[in-house]
Amino acid sequence: MGRRRILAENIMNKIFAAALLVGSLASGNTYACSSLEQVNWLLGSWQQKQESRVTTETWNRVSNDTFEGIGSVSSAKGIFNETLRLVNMSGEVFYLAKTLGNALPIAFLLQECSANSAVFVNPNHDFPQKIEYRLSSSNTLEVFVSASNNKGFKLTLTAVN
Repeated sequence: MGRRRILAENIMNKIFAAALLVGSLASGNTYACSSLEQVNWLLGSWQQKQESRVTTETWNRVSNDTFEGIGSVSSAKGIFNETLRLVNMSGEVFYLAKTLGNALPIAFLLQECSANSAVFVNPNHDFPQKIEYRLSSSNTLEVFVSASNNKGFKLTLTAVN
């Protein structure tokens, strides 16, 4: 049990260090968002259906400083899941994504936001380096996932009641 606790502490320390690194890389920028309240329009369930592929993203408020999300892609090839989290730490908001392919979550800093958009960046990550959410209508959420060379993809998700 003590070994598990030490391993868990090491993982949390690495996540915190990654979050600090992303924050220091973008220091000097002025952030439009310093709390999760400004992106609460993201809460709820969103879905895109394309032929035999279904992409779903669901966000829930855990506290004023934490939103938890689950991303899922279901297709003929199987199901791919990722665990997502938005966390307010020391006046900055971070997007953390954990997939099976990565030992640790990847941290992205909330660089800018508005009443209907949020842009998260991590210039040191291979792909993606930028994740942008846009609420284009009350029931449509667009997600742009890209690298610095502007290569990437777009999802158009619809609210699920």
